[in-house]
Amino acid sequence: MKQKTSTLLITLLLIVLILAACSGQQATEAVAVNTQQPAAATDAAPVVPAEMPAASEATFDSALVTDVDTLKALSYAYEGLVTLTDGQPAGALAESWTVSEDGLDYIFNLRVGVKFHDGSDLNADIVVANFTRWFDPASPFRGDGAYASWKNAFGGFKGEVAADGKPASSYDGVEKQDAFTVVVHLNRPVEDFLNKIADPAFVIASTSAMSAGGFGTSAGVDGGSGAYTFSFGDSAINFEPNSGYWNKDAIPSAGMSVPTK
Repeated sequence: MKQKTSTLLITLLLIVLILAACSGQQATEAVAVNTQQPAAATDAAPVVPAEMPAASEATFDSALVTDVDTLKALSYAYEGLVTLTDGQPAGALAESWTVSEDGLDYIFNLRVGVKFHDGSDLNADIVVANFTRWFDPASPFRGDGAYASWKNAFGGFKGEVAADGKPASSYDGVEKQDAFTVVVHLNRPVEDFLNKIADPAFVIASTSAMSAGGFGTSAGVDGGSGAYTFSFGDSAINFEPNSGYWNKDAIPSAGMSVPTK
């Protein structure tokens, strides 16, 4: 009787181990899902940044900016799909995302109810237009400029090929899945893709602002969606709390002025 009981226990143990192994294998085949909370969601009282860089008024267009101070100033008023919290990607304009098993497709679920400073609403079309602007020289929002940050991050632009005949850019394109979902396609896996698009160079701007003329200059329109709105003064860029900011806990308690170079 003892021998039969031992044999039965061993058999049951083997079954449990096999089922656990199968479960683990299935888990590795699933897509990776974002679980990070938005960096700005906090119960702490918001404060005005202690260090205010001297931004350049030459261009306040993140896609064309190359100096760190101006990019930092831009980050007060503009947001990307994701941001970095303690070096890890967290939700910003994208509430969540999934990554395909092969690492070539990133599906971003946009935050609903976000308004840009010019009154327009965040949606998939606007995100598609921004990515297309950075990548495609034929974009109607392109304008002049080298788009050096994009080239440095992703290797090239639409239509460019490398010496081996393959696309120069690791980025392949973007598509609208529905009103609040976009899919970004890559030509090859980019391990730090989320970290790359968290760069202030790749914040999302209102298409209305980009088409209004003078975008990125004192003659243009504020196309951000961030916690601060901004305007150009005689020798400074003035930032004011955005009372309509989507993250109510992160609305600044006061405005500030950033001197221009």
